[in-house]
Parts: sequence; structure tokens; C-alpha cells
Amino acid sequence: MQVDVRNAETDMLNFLYSQIEARSFKFNRLVPMVQSTSNYVMQGGEYDARVFFSAIDTTQAPRITVGQVRTTTNADGSKKYEMVGDYTTLPLDETGKGIYKVRATTIGPKSWGGLISLKAPDGTDLAFPFEERYAVGAQSVVISPTAMNVLYLGIDNPIDISVPGVGQDRIRAAMNNGTIGKGKAQNSKGQPFAGDWIAKPAVEGQNAQIIVSIDIGGKQQTFAPVNFRVRAVPAPMASFANVQGEGAVGKGALEAQDACFAALKDFDFDLRFTVTEFTLTFNDKGFDVSEPSTSNRITDKQRALVKRLTRGKKLYVEKVKAVGPGNKSYELAPIIITVN
Repeated sequence: MQVDVRNAETDMLNFLYSQIEARSFKFNRLVPMVQSTSNYVMQGGEYDARVFFSAIDTTQAPRITVGQVRTTTNADGSKKYEMVGDYTTLPLDETGKGIYKVRATTIGPKSWGGLISLKAPDGTDLAFPFEERYAVGAQSVVISPTAMNVLYLGIDNPIDISVPGVGQDRIRAAMNNGTIGKGKAQNSKGQPFAGDWIAKPAVEGQNAQIIVSIDIGGKQQTFAPVNFRVRAVPAPMASFANVQGEGAVGKGALEAQDACFAALKDFDFDLRFTVTEFTLTFNDKGFDVSEPSTSNRITDKQRALVKRLTRGKKLYVEKVKAVGPGNKSYELAPIIITVN
């Protein structure tokens, strides 16, 4: 009986001892691993990585699923994880690592995750949740024609800022002598320019510096500032009967005109200018006859003046003033029209 008791005691101790590590995994291979915060490092920055051993079990392969994970709490306080909805099971390489590939179709921060499951020695399946984040940036090329780095006063200057390998969500920009921010500049027709930033300089004749910084692995990396010359928008040219400067127009076409216009040709921006006043003048028997308008529209007196013109006479459109972007006033060159 004593032998039977001792045998039962031994069996019980062995059972209890085996239950201590019943759910402990047995690994038979060590694999060196390197994990870095980022594979892209700017000049002057730091490359940060962790090197460690990873233990794997070559006798069984894990099951790795990607999708939405639901977490519930058991009666004993432990967590239970399970996949819900549609999910994907990853293929494995020869070392048991899951292979996750997805095409980057949209720009911005992305996140993905799921469960990695493995059968414990006691036969139960244990699942561990994981989550990872990454960012997708637009394809870009950096071209810097420094001789043409000009910003204009009074308008939204479109700026294209890109850093290869870095998404737009991690790019920051600051500017002295003005302001810069995210946005799409538009022309007078409401059509957007290329570029995702808008720069607005403050003072003409003083350079503006744009300073770009990026967030790499939680650290700020700042680039050397880029200088831009600040200029005023050039004065437009007055236009009457489709003539700018000097030209010849038939009397019928002159009498059909309703207004005087101002436009800026061969300029990078499609800007809108409004004539606020102009004067029509012609010489009648040695005396100058003039009629003013306090808008861009022809007055009745100016229309009567045009009707007095005869072939060979010259009509002068002078004292033309216009207002452009930023309510800046311009005095425009006169127009000389010969009546056909």
C-alpha cells in the first residue's frame, strides 16, 4: 500500500509539473532579425534599428490572417481574439514568415493587422493580434529652376513641395516674408494650378525663404531654406476694339464697342483686371476733344465722340486706370487707333 501511495504521489507530481508548461511553446530554431523605424533616412538624420533573435518552430507553421479582429474578455479575465468579416490568410515563406503584399492605390497613412495563430503543446490554438502602419506618398520628382524662383504679391502662388519617399502628410513648410499653407491655387476661371501649397509673400523687393521639414520616425528633419524673389504683378495692357498699343479699326467696329478692358498677356497666371476709368480723345480742327468715363463702360458722350470720327482720324484711349489682384491700382499705357 505504501508503494501504491508513493506511485500515485509521483504520478500526481509529474502531472502537475507537466501542466505548468502544458501551453508553453517549444522552439527549435533561432533566426536573427533586424527591425528599423524607417528604411529612408535623409542626410544629417539617423538610421535607427534593433537587432535581436527570433525563435521559431520548424515543425509547425503559424496561421496568419489579415482583417478585422474582435476582442472579447473571458470569465477569468483573459482575452479572446477572433477574425470577423472578410479576411485574408497570408502565404508563408520557407521560414514560416507571412508574406503581405498590397498595391498602393491611394495616398496617405495606412494601417493593417490581424491575428497570428499557433497550436500550443496541449492542442489548443493560441492567437495573438498585431497591427502595423505605413504611409503612401505620391510619385514625385524634385526640379529646382532657381533662376525662376519668383513669388508675386497679391495673388495665391502655387507651390509644389515633394520629398522622394516621404508622404505629403509628413511634410511641413514655413515661410518668412509672408505665409504658406496647404491648398490649391486657382486662376480667374476657377481652374486649379498644379501644386498642393499656396504661398503669399508680404513685401516686394525682399526675398522670401521657404523652409521644409519632414517627420521621419518621430524626429524632425529640416532642409536648407529655398530663396524666392518677391515681385509685384506686372501692369496689364489696355485694350479697346481688340487693339493694344496701336492699330487700325473701321468706324463701324469702333461704334460697336461698349467697354475698355485690361489684360496681362504671356504671364504665368490668368489674372483679372478691371478698368476703373479712361478717356477718349481726338483732334478736331486743331483742338483736342476729350470725354472721360469713370468706369470701364463707354458713356453716351463718348459714343457721340466716336460717331464724329472720320477716316484717317486718330482716336486716343488714354488716362486708363485699372485695379488688379489685391486691389492694386495701375496706370496703363494709352492706345492709338487709326480710323479706317
